[in-house]
Order: sequence, then structure tokens, then C-alpha cells
Amino acid sequence: MANFSVSNFAELEAAINASNTNGEADTVTVTSNITLTNLLPLIEEAHSLTINGGGFTISGDANGDGISNVGDVRIFFIKSGSVTISDLTLTNGHAQGGDGSGGGAGMGGALFIYDGTVTVTGSAFTNNQAIGGNGLSNGPSGNGLGGGRADFIPLTAANNGGNGGSSSTLDSRSRGLVGAGGTAGANGGNSGTVGRGYGNGYYGGGGGGGGGTGGTGGTGGTGDFGFGGNGGYGGFGSGGGGGGGGYRGGTGGNGGFGGGGGGGGDSRTFYYQFRANGGTGGYGGGSGGLSDNGYHGGGGGGTGGSGMGGAIFVRSGSLSLTNSSFTGNSTTGGTGRSNGQGLGGAIFAMKSTTNPNGNNQGMPTTLPTVTLSAVTFSSNNAATNSDSAPTPDTITSGTGLDTEDLFGNQISRITAPPAPTVEFSSGTFSSNEAIGTSNVVTLTRNTTTGVSVVEVSLTGGSATSGGDFTATGFPLTVTFQDGEASKTIAVPILDDNRIEGDEVISFSVTPVSNATIGNQSNANLTIIDNDAAGFTLSKTTATVSELGTTDTFTVVLDSQPTSNVVLSVAGSDAGEATAAPTTLTFTPDNWNTAQTVTVTGVNDDLADNNQSSTVTVSVVDAESDNAFDGLVNQGVAVTTTDNDVPGFTFSIASVTTPEAGGTATFTVVLNTVPTGTVTLPLSVSDTNAASLDQPTLTFTEQNWNQPQTVAVTGINNNVREGDRTLSIVTGDPTSTDSAYNGAAANPGDIAVTVTDDDTAGFTLSKTTATVNESGTTSTFTVVLNSQPTSDVVLQVLSSDSSEAAATPTTLTFTAANWNQPQDVTVSGVDDLIVDGNQTSTITLSVLADQSDDAFDSLSSQTLSVTTTDNDTVTPPVGPTPLADRLSGTAGNDVIRALAGDDWVQGLGGNDTLFGGLDDDTLLGGIGSDRLEGNAGNDRLDGGADNDSLLGGTGNDNLFGGTGSDVLNGNAGNDRLDGGTGNDRLFGGAGNDNLFGRAGNDYLQGNGDSDRLDGGDGNDTLFGGAGNDTLLGGIGNDSLFGQVGNDTLLGGAGDDVLTGGLGLDVLVTGTGRDRIALNPREGFDRVRDFANGFDRIVLGGALTFGQVSIGQQQNGVLISRGTERLMLLENVNVGQITRADFV
Repeated sequence: MANFSVSNFAELEAAINASNTNGEADTVTVTSNITLTNLLPLIEEAHSLTINGGGFTISGDANGDGISNVGDVRIFFIKSGSVTISDLTLTNGHAQGGDGSGGGAGMGGALFIYDGTVTVTGSAFTNNQAIGGNGLSNGPSGNGLGGGRADFIPLTAANNGGNGGSSSTLDSRSRGLVGAGGTAGANGGNSGTVGRGYGNGYYGGGGGGGGGTGGTGGTGGTGDFGFGGNGGYGGFGSGGGGGGGGYRGGTGGNGGFGGGGGGGGDSRTFYYQFRANGGTGGYGGGSGGLSDNGYHGGGGGGTGGSGMGGAIFVRSGSLSLTNSSFTGNSTTGGTGRSNGQGLGGAIFAMKSTTNPNGNNQGMPTTLPTVTLSAVTFSSNNAATNSDSAPTPDTITSGTGLDTEDLFGNQISRITAPPAPTVEFSSGTFSSNEAIGTSNVVTLTRNTTTGVSVVEVSLTGGSATSGGDFTATGFPLTVTFQDGEASKTIAVPILDDNRIEGDEVISFSVTPVSNATIGNQSNANLTIIDNDAAGFTLSKTTATVSELGTTDTFTVVLDSQPTSNVVLSVAGSDAGEATAAPTTLTFTPDNWNTAQTVTVTGVNDDLADNNQSSTVTVSVVDAESDNAFDGLVNQGVAVTTTDNDVPGFTFSIASVTTPEAGGTATFTVVLNTVPTGTVTLPLSVSDTNAASLDQPTLTFTEQNWNQPQTVAVTGINNNVREGDRTLSIVTGDPTSTDSAYNGAAANPGDIAVTVTDDDTAGFTLSKTTATVNESGTTSTFTVVLNSQPTSDVVLQVLSSDSSEAAATPTTLTFTAANWNQPQDVTVSGVDDLIVDGNQTSTITLSVLADQSDDAFDSLSSQTLSVTTTDNDTVTPPVGPTPLADRLSGTAGNDVIRALAGDDWVQGLGGNDTLFGGLDDDTLLGGIGSDRLEGNAGNDRLDGGADNDSLLGGTGNDNLFGGTGSDVLNGNAGNDRLDGGTGNDRLFGGAGNDNLFGRAGNDYLQGNGDSDRLDGGDGNDTLFGGAGNDTLLGGIGNDSLFGQVGNDTLLGGAGDDVLTGGLGLDVLVTGTGRDRIALNPREGFDRVRDFANGFDRIVLGGALTFGQVSIGQQQNGVLISRGTERLMLLENVNVGQITRADFV
């Protein structure tokens, strides 16, 4: 099936042509009004064609003057097929018969039905015309005038019959020659007859017959001296040809269906006085006129053609008309010798299969049938009929009809039923304002047959167009199509936010066509207002705290008021919570903007648990839109969290006080108001360590929030026992207030630390002594500063035993004799060297492995000894001393270099070498040698065996070599290298560099800032005074930074690192290391602490319970009270446990 959508002539023309050839069931949908500019192709539908008009109009007004007249065209010619036309208006169609000797018929101004089955429904035919052609007279001489053609099909020259041949010459016997016959028209005309000889005259040849689809018959040939040829017959729809002139004129040709007859040929004889007859007209066509006689007067003109069917002409087939109308259509006959008829102002249906005049060309074999149902006629006109009576409602087929509207006798009209009744299905309808488009207003029809049209109008109501609904489209035309019993009216509803109550739209319905209105001709649509007065809270609960925290909620109106709405905001318990602001004002402009209410907790001092209150929001009627006056109050349930917990608050969690009568204080205050007097007993767990200034504290309802001060006083002793820890024991309080009575109210004990003022240390009675090489002595005493818990052993060591000796070499103090001074005697040692007064040092240091741990890390103390030289020498007479090269023997040699940069070599044996005054080089060689550089920047190399090297003054370089050597740099910035063996290195005064190398070495930096490197082996390093750097190297080393800000690097092995006094940096290195942690020795930083491998050794009576461990940004802080002890860098506190401490 093909579908065509057309909106102009060209598209409609193309659709008909396609439909004629595609052999399908086709549909043409008209989408716009169309005016024809020419004749459309005839419809020859092999299957079926449906033309849906869509309520549009097709006009035959081809000349564009707005009326039906000459120059306009018929709209449709249906030759065959099943054709349905619906919902279409056909107007200003024009069928005009041609003028000729006999006038042509005008048939069907809007529609000519040749044959086929045609159905028309819901359509209108208006102002269409069918007009017959005029009959004309022949001219004064010559051939007869042809008949007029019917106006229902476009003709082409190819369909016309050929004219007959003429003869105007004589043969040799003076006989007229024979005229040739005219050729047949295309598509079926007959050839004209050949003229025949007659005496000396001749016949002109007969005209050829017209073509079968509309060719005009040919004109008969002229017989100048004989008989003229007869005119040819016209083809379907065309006039006959005129007769030929001659001695005797030829008869005019008969017209085809609807065509006029041809006129008779002229008679040119002087002797014979007669006229040739005109041809007979086809059905509806006029007869041709008589011939003219050039000698005896002109011939009569032909008759006018008929106008048949102003709107529709039906030749054959069937026509069914339903729910359609005919208005202002007309027929008029043409003028002539007698005028043509005007029949069937609206519809003409053929009554007979034969033509009364005997010319049956194109007549149908069967008559058409026309059925009318619900068809109306108005103001139609058939010129021949003067009957103005209305067409009957009922017409029985076979009844001869000839009225203003109808002509025919096989037309049947069903009694028109009463117009359908249309009314609203109800008097009231309703839709919610928020629906958008309401589809509830319904029209009903009491039948489904036919098409009914009504109009719905707005008649008022309280609703406002543009504010409550959209009135566009009203009045609204409503069409019930065939088969429809109800229609719904769409009403666009506008949702607003105004509180306006329900509003009404009123409607009425009136008929337009094929409709009567029932009792329910009016209806109301109620728009149900969905905008109720109200307000909304964003939440119904809130939680605040007595700490003053806040919570918020918002309030907004549900709909737009017509005036201000004022809401009151009030809390039920201002002692627990407040709400602000206390009023909220909404206007018609800001009604939908939420406003915020802030609820704030209010503090009290009562332990009253969480309290509940309500913030109520209510309408202030006197200041508000009346629509909101009756609204129910709304509330927010507020919980105020109590922050008052009964109990005692201590200003500090622990107390530290010195033991030597020092006092520390703390305060105690109640957290909440008690309901009765509260008594809190206090005591100390160790009355030998501390005392309190008051045993009880009393609080009342008046002084509960006034802190009471408690003083803790330490009790002194002389024992170096470390800090003592005890508790201030809080007894169970007593009170009539249950929250402050009994064990459940006990606040818990307070930790107390009594700091030990008995610091580990020892004191020398003097720091300098003078002896003589002659053997004089000097004595000083040594005593401990505090009582140890175990023995303390001090080592007494002379830095230069060749100048001064100290006895005894160890001092042992016990817990019993710690405060009894012990003597050390320093004796001068004679030598034979004129070396001037010599300075040496007696060093006293704690032997850690034999002593109370509290004393292990004490710095060494020294006594500076001056040994007066008793050797003199006579200055040599001569030049300045030279640099000597001195060598010993294989025995035990003593060599003194004296002045000059000397080079002294001991060779074999246990040698004693003295460098003298300048920059000397002393080489001990084999044997246990003693090398003293004395003055100058000397180089001492002990060589093999166990040597003793003493640098003396100056910046010296000492090399122990192999063996277990003792190297003492003495004064100056010295470099000491122990070499292999278990060596002892003492830097002495100055910034020294000590290298233990291989072996288990002992390195002591002494004064100033030294650098000590143990090297391989299990070494012991003491930095001494100054900011030292200690490197343990490979092996299990012990590093003691002692006094100063030192850096200790353990290196490989399981090392012990003790920073000593000062701000030290400890780097453990690989292995399982031990890090000493002692109070009151400064704040140390430990880098690369390996959790699970390294351990922290608590010393100085420090216990794990006394330390606190906390996370800092850059590591774990270990402290005791307010004393910061140590920072484990880049360590997380979660890694540190009790297992990390020993």
C-alpha cells in the first residue's frame, strides 16, 4: 500500500498518476488547502484509492478570482476503481460545455463519475457549476461548423478525425474526380467514406470519425461541383464534424457522448434550393444547425448543450454519500436555436441507457445507483426546474427525480435519522491543580454513526485564564468521527502556590453540524487547590551541650500567603537551651525561602544528667495571614547534654618535690555543686619520704568551686638512691550527697616523686699539685658526694709516670665509708734529663664494672701536677743546635734528643727515648719502649711490643704499632693511633683524634672536643669534657659521651651507648644495642632505633612506671613528669612497649 501526503497541486497530480499505475491500495492525505491550476489526471484506479481530506479544501478556482466561472476546472474525474473521499470540501469546480454548431454538455462541476465504486463521507460540496455550451450558426458559406465538446476531459489533436478529401478537377471525360475519405481519429474513430462520381460532378470525401477518448469528428470534404462529404461522428465527449459544402452540402456529424452535433454543409447550387441537416448531439449535447444557402438565405443555428449535476454527474457505477452536505451548487443550459437544459443542481444520475434522440454513442450499459444517508442540501439550483420544494427525506430507488438538488431515478435516500445528541457527561468535573493538563471534562454522543461537530465555549467561573488555566484554543471545535461516542476536552491547568481555595471553570456546548445538544449543555470543572496553609520544620529533634554547642533547624511556609505570616519561636526551658531568633517573618515574596533557627545549650553547674526541653514554633495570629491562623503549633525536641560529672579535679596528676625540704603544691576542687558537705581524707604512702600540710579537705555548697591547695614536702636523706616514688592516698570521701560518698566517689591516688638531691659524684680536695724530681710528694683527698648503694671504685692514673706517680692506684668507697676522705699521694719521679718543669695529670675515673651504676657515667676528674726539674746543664758554646739523628742498640737504651728537630731510633730492647725541645721523630723499634716527645710537634712510633707513648706539649702524632700500647697525647691537638693490640689512648688537653684500630681498645678523649674511633674489637670510649664524637666501629663497644653535647655512633655489633651530661645524639647502628636513659643528664635524641632489637636501659633509679611515652610529630617522646629525657626519632608510639625497656 502506498501513502501520499499532498499539500499542493503538483503533489496531488503526482499522487494520482502514481496511484493509477502502481496497482496497490493507495491513500492520499491532504495536509493543506489546495487550489487547482489545471485539470487533474482522470482517476483510473486498478485497486482502491482513499482520499483523506483532513478537514481541508480543494478548489477548482484555476483562474484565482474566488468564484466558479469560465477559466476554472472540474476537480475530480473518476473513470474506474474503488474510490473513497472523506472529510474534504470541494468548492468552485466548473464544468463548461464547449460552444459549437450544437453546444457541448457541462457535466459534474466538482466530480464526474464515469464508472466505479465511489464512497463520500463527511464532506461538503459548495459553489460548484455545470454549464452547457451554446449552439452557434454556420457561416455564410463553406463547410458546416463542428459541434461543441463536453467539458470533462482534456483532448489532444492526435485523437481528432481527419478531414475528408476535396475534388475540384475534371477527368478527360469531364467527370468529377473522387474525393478521398478522412482518416480515423486515434483510439477508435471510423474512416470517412470515399466520394463517388456523379455526372460531371463529384462527392467530397467524408470526414474521419473522432477518436474513442474525445477526438472531434473530421469535417466532410468539399464537393465543388458535386455533393459535399458528410461530417465525421465525434468521439466520446466531442462534437461531430461539420458537413462539407458543395453542389449539395453534406450532413453534419453526430456528437459523441456529451458532444454537440456538427452543422450541415453549405448548398451552393443556383438550381436546387434545399438545406443539409445538422448532426445529432451526443447525450446532453445540442443538435447541429442547418446548412446555409449562399443564394437563398442563411441556415438556422444549433441547440444549446445541457448543464447536468452542478456538483456531481454519475454516468455509471455506484455512489454512496454519508454525512455530507451540498450548498450553492448550480446547473445552467447553453443558448441556441433552442436552449439547453439545467438539471440536477447538486447531483445528476443517468436515468436511461439510451439517448432519446437515437445517438447512443458512449451510453452506459447499466445505470448508476446513488445512496444518500444524512446528506443535506441547501441553496442548490437547477435552471430548468422551478421546483423550490426541499428534497424529500426518504427517496425510493426507481422514483423519477427532477428537483433543484437531484436528477435521476435510481437514487435512494434513507430517512435521515435525527441528529445525534451531544452533551456533557456530567455537570461537574474536578481536577487537582497539580495535574498539568486535565482530561476529565467529557462530551458524550448517543450514537457512533456519522460525524458530528460541536463547539465548546468558556462561559465564566471563578478561575482566571492565564493564572489558573490556559484558555488558548477556546472556543474549541470538537468533532465526533464516525464510530466515536465520547470526546475528552483537554484543559491546561496552571499549578500555583497561592492559597486561593477551589476554583471553577464553566463550559457550554453548542451544535455546529449533525448534532443536537442534550440537557447537559453546561458543565463546571473545579480546580482543587493543592496549596494548603502550613509550615514545615526541617527536623523535629536537636541536640546541644551545656558547653554551649549549637544545633539548627529551618522553617519554611508550605504555600504562598496573601500577607505576612509571623511565627513565634520559644524554648520551654531557658535554663537548658535557648532559641534564636524568637520570631520569623515570611512575606508573599520570601515565603519559600527557609529561615534558620539556632538552638544553643546553656551551662549550669548541676550534675542533672541530660535534660529535655522543647522549642515551639507557632503562628502569631494577630500579625499573620488569616489562612494560617488555625495552624497547629510544631515543636523541636531538644536534648541538652549534661557536662557536669560529679567528682574531684586535681590540678596535676602527679607531684614532684625535692627531698631536701622542698615543697610542691597542687589544688583540689569539686566538679559540681554537692547537696551536702564533702570531706576528703588525704595521706602519704611513705612518711619517710614526704609529708602533707593537711590531712583532710572539706567542701561545701558554697566553696565547692574554690580550689583548695595541698602542700607536699619532701624528707631529706643522704642516700644516692635515685628519685623515690610514693602516693598521696585519697581516702573514700564522705557526704550526704551520694555522688560524693563512698568508694565509688574516691578520686584515686596521686603519684608523688621525691627527687633525690644526693647526686652521684666525688670531690677532690684540690686540683693542682707540685712535686720535685728529687722525690717530694703532695697529697690530696677524695670523698664521694653521696652515699652509694654499693661499692664505688675509682681508678687513679698518672698521665706521665716518668714525671709523677700516684698511689694508691684505686680507691674503694662503700656505703659505710663513702663520706670519709681517702688520701692520694703524688710523688715526683727523677730523670736525668734537663727537660725543665714538666706537667702531667692525675686522672680519677670510675671503674664502671666494679661500681654502683649510679656512678658509672661520672666524668673523670683530674689533678694537674707540676714536676720541678732538678737537672741542669751548661749551655754549649758554639753555634745553634742542629737536628740530630740518634740510634740506640739492641739493648735497653736511654736517648735524649735535646734541642733541634731530632730523629731518634731505639732499635732493639726496651728503650726510653726523649724528644727534647723541638719537632722530633722517635721510633721505638722492637721491645717495650717508652717514648716522650716533650716540647714541639713530635711524631712517636712505638713499633713492636707493648709501648708507652707520651706526646707532651705540641700537636703530636702517636702511633702505637703492634702490641698493647698506652698513648697519651697530653697538651695540644694530637692524633693517636693505637694500631693492633689492646691499646689505651688518652687524648689529654686539646681537640684530639684517637683511633683504636684492631683490638679491644680503651679510648679517653679527656678535655676539649675530641673524635674517638674504636675501630675493630670490643672497645670502650669515654669522650670526657667537650662536645665529642665517638665511633664504636666493628665489635661490641661501650661508648660514654660524658660531659658535653656528644654524638655517639655505635656502628656494627651489640653496643652500649651512654650520652652522659648534655644534649647528645645517639646512633645505634647494626646489632642489638643498649641505650642508657638516666634522669637529669639532659635531653638525648636516638636515631635509627630498631624496635625489637635495641633496648633502653633505665638508670639513675629510674623505673618504667615513672616514665611517660607519647607521640610527637617527629618521633616518640620519653619523659618523666615535665623532664624531657629522650626522643626516639621516626618511631611510632604504637611500636614501643614495656619489652623495649630493661
